[in-house]
Amino acid sequence: MHLTDEGFEIIEISNGEDTWKYAAEGRPFDMVILDIMMPKLDGWELCRKLREQGEFPILMITAKGDQDHKIKGLHLGTDDYLTKP
Repeated sequence: MHLTDEGFEIIEISNGEDTWKYAAEGRPFDMVILDIMMPKLDGWELCRKLREQGEFPILMITAKGDQDHKIKGLHLGTDDYLTKP
């Protein structure tokens, strides 16, 4: 099952800085899926900034699976943290 099959519109943005610009323009979205290791603005900082902006689900998907990274992500405001296989 894909999100588009369920009626969601997917907007793919390749770096954290452009993602923040998109969000800061006040454009509505239902959920943000992000990675820690993004160019220009990492996922940690982007998560913190997004959480300050509003309440919406933030899902962090990343290769960094150790417990300290998960705890940091949750403290910064991500709603869930998934480790890439």
